[in-house]
Amino acid sequence: MSIFVFFILLPFVQIGFSYFACVGTLLALPALSAVRLSLLSSIRSYDFIAVFLVAAILTASLFNEADPIDALVRAIRESAIFFLMVLYGKVNLKSQNKGHHDKYLRIMLYLSSIMVVLCLVQILFIRKGVYFGIPIEFFARNAGTLPDEMDLIYSDVRPSGTFGEPSYLSYVMFSIMVIVSPLVLQKKRLADGVFLVAFLAIFLSRSGLGFLFAGALTAYILTKKNIMFGVYAGLTVLLTLFVFSEYIPVFERFTSIATAGSSKGSGFMRLYVPLITLPEHIASNPFGISRTNMNLEAYVGDYPVQWKSITDNGLFNPMFSYGLVGIAMIIYLYTKNIYSIIMVLFLSYTLLQNGDPWSFDKLGIFLMVKYLFTYFSHAARQRAELSNVTSPHRSRLNISY
Repeated sequence: MSIFVFFILLPFVQIGFSYFACVGTLLALPALSAVRLSLLSSIRSYDFIAVFLVAAILTASLFNEADPIDALVRAIRESAIFFLMVLYGKVNLKSQNKGHHDKYLRIMLYLSSIMVVLCLVQILFIRKGVYFGIPIEFFARNAGTLPDEMDLIYSDVRPSGTFGEPSYLSYVMFSIMVIVSPLVLQKKRLADGVFLVAFLAIFLSRSGLGFLFAGALTAYILTKKNIMFGVYAGLTVLLTLFVFSEYIPVFERFTSIATAGSSKGSGFMRLYVPLITLPEHIASNPFGISRTNMNLEAYVGDYPVQWKSITDNGLFNPMFSYGLVGIAMIIYLYTKNIYSIIMVLFLSYTLLQNGDPWSFDKLGIFLMVKYLFTYFSHAARQRAELSNVTSPHRSRLNISY
């Protein structure tokens, strides 16, 4: 039931009255319900490093001079979400429900298909200069990224499904690709269908980051199935990105990353400037800088870039907000997910998608993806064992993710 409720809420995650009074906050509840047994088991084992980092986050927030109370309240929320993310480590397979993976696959196929159809309809309406989707006033988050009349006339508007921005649609679809990837490796046709439809939704959203991660995941899966084919496929994708980036809109977005130092596009603001300014920032502010102080400063260092632009990246946001403690947070979170290349990809996308990795909607998606990824990994191993039993002369498949 928790999984079913989760997928019912997921398309409307950004709908609500305010940042906290929205569906995104509710989304964390079914996810926490699904993983409650594993969380309780992890609490008993006691993670000293996680507890230490939570204490360090709260302490670092006290060094924010502008508004220490506001900074402390924010730190309590973010440290609690961080603690749950690291506490839910490699999931205990014994706690998984092992009988319904086809049902879950169909739910994800329906959701992905609806998003593809909705994107196609939105593309048709966008060409006519008309917004088609959930009314803007219903959005509690990302309402500012939805197009107005002027945007529809003069801007390059992209479809976003039921979400407030194309990148969030892409993130949700990539999450589905991650969930089904173990069964895709086992050549289950229904999982293949879910994977391809979710990839199509990402392509229609024209999210550069989404296409990059979806391409990396696809190349990894192809490599696991056939090493040389995967290598050739990856090289072909990279070549296509640069040869046809001028003609195909989704590839066009990669040029801002490839030419990050040219002060053009989001690559300059979200990657180049944070990397260049982070060492100096840590030296001056070892415990970070408050959001209030960020807003008081017009630009970041000597660059004509506002703080909001570079903190719209969850990988760097904790580092600038909490300094050395933020760096330790990111490193430790990766160490808890390094057991799987696919989960490392998913964690990276979760951090890079926007500037708030410690939000309730991200917590819900992260926990549920990890839960279902483990569930389908176990189902894939069962299929492999059954295949080896029924076909004893076939070589045993080495499954690792």
